[in-house]
Amino acid sequence: MTTERQSERINTHHVETTPARTSGFEQPYTIFDRRQKYLIIFIVSVAATFSGFASNIYFPALPSIAKDLDVSVELVNLTVTTYLIFQGLAPSLWGPISDAKGRRVAFCCTFLVFIAACVGLAETRNYATLIVMRCLQSTGSASTIAIGSGVIGDLTTRAERGGFMGLFQAGLLVPVAVGPIIGGALAGSLGWRAIFWFLTIYAGVFWIFLVLVLPETLRSIVANGGLLSTNFSAKYPLNLYQKCTSTRWERASDSQRTPTKQVDLTGPLRIVFSQRAAPVIFFLAVYYAVWQMSITVMSTLFHLGNLDLDDAK
Repeated sequence: MTTERQSERINTHHVETTPARTSGFEQPYTIFDRRQKYLIIFIVSVAATFSGFASNIYFPALPSIAKDLDVSVELVNLTVTTYLIFQGLAPSLWGPISDAKGRRVAFCCTFLVFIAACVGLAETRNYATLIVMRCLQSTGSASTIAIGSGVIGDLTTRAERGGFMGLFQAGLLVPVAVGPIIGGALAGSLGWRAIFWFLTIYAGVFWIFLVLVLPETLRSIVANGGLLSTNFSAKYPLNLYQKCTSTRWERASDSQRTPTKQVDLTGPLRIVFSQRAAPVIFFLAVYYAVWQMSITVMSTLFHLGNLDLDDAK
């Protein structure tokens, strides 16, 4: 009799616990559906265009700037050098900030710096201001690539990441092709200052769009997107994405967040000097340096600063 009662208890326990195990819900990697992913990738891809535009739209106007500020072309070319230096250093600052404080915070701050620098460049009256503002402009624009890559890593698994990165690369390469064309047209028709007013307007409009539409995606803050932060910057517009997504999800818990990172400014330096990464970085650095030197001297060699639209006709 005792054995039968024990058997009934075991069977009863089995019947009670089995539904709990089978009814468990596995959280998706991200709550964002495919349409929302494409929207977010589009936003960060447009953000990435600012790095290419700020660098390449400037080249056709180098002789004109030198003439207007009454300095040599060689001195104006130094602004390209300082721009590239800060272009390399800035992601080492903004990248760790975005990993610790959030993607939206990093994006919003970098664009505010960029807009302020563009206004300063459009109003510059001397060479010293020009070189300082170009450094500031580079600081604001260069990190959009690193932060955008982080957003894509938050949203996608390794299996689907390649396709989305292909779209993101378009944001990097299109400005390289069309930037000098736009810069030459603006400098030839409205003067070189119009280049920086164009960038100011472009960045200002996009900044408003970014603040209104880009959700926070950092997994240490919002997990897979199913966790709302008490911080308003991280809460909005993520709450709207949660309401509109077609992905089946449940509210995430704090335990599903990835570990919170601290701002580590030495991390990029460790990568640069690592045994595996250093040769690749060195090769690409030399390649990029030669390419930048070639396109920088192009306008001077072909006397593009002496041309205008009337001559082209």
